[in-house]
Amino acid sequence: MLSSSHCPHTGVVNFFARAEPLFVVGSVIKASEPGLYHWRYYLGPQGVVGTAPDLRTAEDQLLSSHRAYLRAPEQCGDERRIARARLRI
Repeated sequence: MLSSSHCPHTGVVNFFARAEPLFVVGSVIKASEPGLYHWRYYLGPQGVVGTAPDLRTAEDQLLSSHRAYLRAPEQCGDERRIARARLRI
């Protein structure tokens, strides 16, 4: 589950994981073109970026990236998450 915080000065919506409430895992920002939002997901070795026609779709795409990361950390190359997952087995 992610929580979000909107900055009234920059317009950026930052997303935080419950486990690390001060560490930003993704963000959404309105682009200069009308009706376009850019989103970024920061976890994993390369991160994921995309665009969406509205804020809700951008948030949904970011959340989908987070769910994919949580399901398969080995595909994302995050060795720490892989090690933790093996300890739970």
